[in-house]
Amino acid sequence: MARIADKLLDALQQFAMESLHPELAQAPLLMTGFSFGGCLAYEFAKDRPERTIGFISQKGGCHEPFISSQSPRLVPGYHFIGGDDTQNRFANISQVFEDNRAEGALWALAIEQGVGHLAIVDQTLLYNWQDFILEARLPETVTPGEPVVLKAIDETSGWLGNQQSFTTADYSSYSDDKLKASWLPSMQAAQDWQTFT
Repeated sequence: MARIADKLLDALQQFAMESLHPELAQAPLLMTGFSFGGCLAYEFAKDRPERTIGFISQKGGCHEPFISSQSPRLVPGYHFIGGDDTQNRFANISQVFEDNRAEGALWALAIEQGVGHLAIVDQTLLYNWQDFILEARLPETVTPGEPVVLKAIDETSGWLGNQQSFTTADYSSYSDDKLKASWLPSMQAAQDWQTFT
């Protein structure tokens, strides 16, 4: 997957030159994908956390669970599983979420009940999450020609969703195990997650 990330960044650099917008060569990306594309979004965040604003992985089943450093866990992420999808996809995505959330990953997991291997159609949920992540992570100003230094998000600023009861609360008010809950960046994202699940 690292080679795919390299090819994507090479293509972005080529596009930057051909479009006469050299600043695009250093642009960070908000990655989103469905099925294998979801795995690619996750792997890009894992391999290039400094270039990843956030990622959405919809129903992939090929996520490499092991992460050797904390940096990718600090990239906000949203994993989706189809409730009627294959068992191996369900197991793979669940394991990736549980193992890394236990280490403080700023990630959410949503199970779309009664749906198989289909892309998420709730665009409002996706856009609300993406809008907040873009605003929270992008700096006010950037230096042309220099890499964009993404802002970190404090875990305690978010909301948490209980994976069993689907209740939500802001971080300080959440009384169950915080490291087993979905991490969501805002009250709106938490409400969207709760409605969706």
